[in-house]
Amino acid sequence: MKTIIKYLFYLAFILANFYLNSFVKAILEQEKCGCKTGWKIENLKLLSELSIFLGIINLVIPLNKTLYKIPMIGMIFCYGLLLILFMELFILVRYSRNLIKLKKCNGCNIDGFQSIVFNCQDLSLYNTILISGAVTVALLYL
Repeated sequence: MKTIIKYLFYLAFILANFYLNSFVKAILEQEKCGCKTGWKIENLKLLSELSIFLGIINLVIPLNKTLYKIPMIGMIFCYGLLLILFMELFILVRYSRNLIKLKKCNGCNIDGFQSIVFNCQDLSLYNTILISGAVTVALLYL
């Protein structure tokens, strides 16, 4: 039962990051979008691809269980994963707010991705920390 939950959680994690990566690619391909350049969109693309890679690796090789046995490397891996997820969520929240509020982003078409933009723009820093912490704990201990 635990194995099924683990695979379902990792599959949901990979699919959520794939959806986020599709959102970023859709923004980058738009001609009239004034917000298609900058550090937020580039780092969001990089972090979503890194998260997809880590999710697939943990499905094939239980990297978290292997590194957990080595104290110093396991700790660095845990904090690194937490940092990656926090940065991904934090940048997504800030970028979603920019898409809605900045005038230069009015030309950006978010059709098909309204749910991610409208749900993420209202997340507070506290909720971002809680979500990234909960996902990290689930990724490490499932």
